[in-house]
Amino acid sequence: CFPVLAQENPARLDSIAPLLDPLKKDTLQLRMLIWAVESWTTSDQAVPYLKRLDTLSAELLLDRGSAVRRRARHARGAFHFFTGYRAKFARNIPLALSSLESAIHDFEAVGRQRAVGECWDALGLVYQVAGSWSRAEEAFRKERSIGRALNDDRLSAQALVHLARSAVLRERHDLATAFLDSVSTTTPADSVAVLNERADIALLRGDTSHAEQLFQQGLLTASRCDNPWDSLPILVPLVRLLYTQGRIVEGVMRAEQCADL
Repeated sequence: CFPVLAQENPARLDSIAPLLDPLKKDTLQLRMLIWAVESWTTSDQAVPYLKRLDTLSAELLLDRGSAVRRRARHARGAFHFFTGYRAKFARNIPLALSSLESAIHDFEAVGRQRAVGECWDALGLVYQVAGSWSRAEEAFRKERSIGRALNDDRLSAQALVHLARSAVLRERHDLATAFLDSVSTTTPADSVAVLNERADIALLRGDTSHAEQLFQQGLLTASRCDNPWDSLPILVPLVRLLYTQGRIVEGVMRAEQCADL
């Protein structure tokens, strides 16, 4: 989970905050509210923007213009997605499930298939938290199908990595490796996720040397990512590995790096 006060894109929020006007009721306000919620992600700082997104999108659904209603429906989907995403991190499973299912309904109504794919991804993670492996895998497969249909390698890669994680959790390491071998990485973040899963498989097989090599390669790749949090999923298990091997000084250095991030 992101830190409570962390922002994904503070510069964008700074640029749009002066333009947000509670007296204005148009689709431009909807778009900027979506950006504002995205900027704060899981922080409670997003709540006022989320509430305004809820009320304004519901109101504009009643507008006479079909284009306005379409954009309002998309905004409803965004509202439900953000609500479900936040509920996932709060471990509020019922709210996460109902919100993400509502988001899928809204996004499908306006033909936003990539957004639907992201909803299936989030739903799959919620099912994993709830221990429903079959439903999680079904969600990730639906995400992968959308990625294939849209020729979206990033969406497909995300689904395959999560399918691999599910296979690892069920101790099916060969299947997990097959999923990872199918990934067409398009960004450093994709590569980091794949390397992290491969390292975990190596650890489970007792090959700590190979696992450390993969972790180091992942950190090097993460350094080319825009999002500093991409390093965290690698730093945490690397620190544990270093401590296990008695390399306390190295482990503390990596732990401090993790804490700084």
